[in-house]
Amino acid sequence: MRWFDELRELQGRLYHVDARSQKELDQIPGGSTLWSVPQLTAAIAAFGDALVALAEQIELSAPIPTNQSLGDLIESLSTRWRELHPLLDQAFFSVFPEVETVVTNIWTAWSSVTGLPESIVKDSKLVESVRTACVFIPRALLSRFMKVAMQNLATAAFQGWSEKEMLTDASAHVEIASEFHEGRPLVVVRVVDNGRRHPQAGARGATHSGLDELAAMVPLFGAALIRPYEYGNGSETAVDLRLRYRVVRGEASCGG
Repeated sequence: MRWFDELRELQGRLYHVDARSQKELDQIPGGSTLWSVPQLTAAIAAFGDALVALAEQIELSAPIPTNQSLGDLIESLSTRWRELHPLLDQAFFSVFPEVETVVTNIWTAWSSVTGLPESIVKDSKLVESVRTACVFIPRALLSRFMKVAMQNLATAAFQGWSEKEMLTDASAHVEIASEFHEGRPLVVVRVVDNGRRHPQAGARGATHSGLDELAAMVPLFGAALIRPYEYGNGSETAVDLRLRYRVVRGEASCGG
């Protein structure tokens, strides 16, 4: 029953994180969105009741009601699991998303998110070992990072570039890598641009909107936001989101 208690604990913690964030930051990370719906709560409770009933019969040799056989108890448990499983899957992958899927879905919506020419987009750089990695952060918050980083390309990185300059010289790409920080393996989502190559880059004084809110929320999930910094050979700028792997028995995993 330990896993059942841990499931309820996770549900409660995600709810309190969202509530705390809303109260202190006026922001909702979105971790409890699919964990606090009445259907999931009711399904967890119903499955728990069915499990307890079966456990009492098997372990305590409790008498079976005259109108109920052991097969009925097992069938009841199976039915409750079939009701719970799809709801649990949705909730699980809302806080342990497959990082490449989320990043790619937002990145491929380049034009609608940034309003910039498609010619700016260069090939993504994805480390094979993290292509299917899952991370511990609400899917909604990871999506928000991508949108904020991409929108800032228009409002900050390439601000002041002429249309011709953007079509011929501007470039941006996304990276997903595995790196060690303070002895811990992390998945790093990095948005890179060459906006600093523009002659007026140092004088524009552009602000990167949305990063303050993200920087306040992501630590609640053991993640870290690294604000725009000089990257590569010095001609590029990057912004990072460093995320914890979802780990099962010591191994990075995306399975339930």
